[in-house]
Amino acid sequence: MTTPIADNEPLVAIAPGVTPQEEGEIPGTFDLTLTQPAPAGGLVVDYEVERTATPGDDDEPLTGNILIPAGANRGTIEVATFDDVFIDPDETVIFWRKGRKPSN
Repeated sequence: MTTPIADNEPLVAIAPGVTPQEEGEIPGTFDLTLTQPAPAGGLVVDYEVERTATPGDDDEPLTGNILIPAGANRGTIEVATFDDVFIDPDETVIFWRKGRKPSN
């Protein structure tokens, strides 16, 4: 006898939210949306980052994961910026789910 095992974890989409600005230290956001509410115990979403901004100098270092609480269907990753005396060209922060780096 065979019994199927259901894999009913929600799918996760990541989209840019607020564009960060170093001047004025305006944090940026990346918004995560789930296709269904997070299960009991919540859902940990691991992510990876590629950047031209320097962690600790231009912005706050990021943890690499976010917990979306049980029953919630969205979460936000905040990119806190630091204002400094240097005039920098525009810098980038790119997110993707761990192990799913998009191709260029």
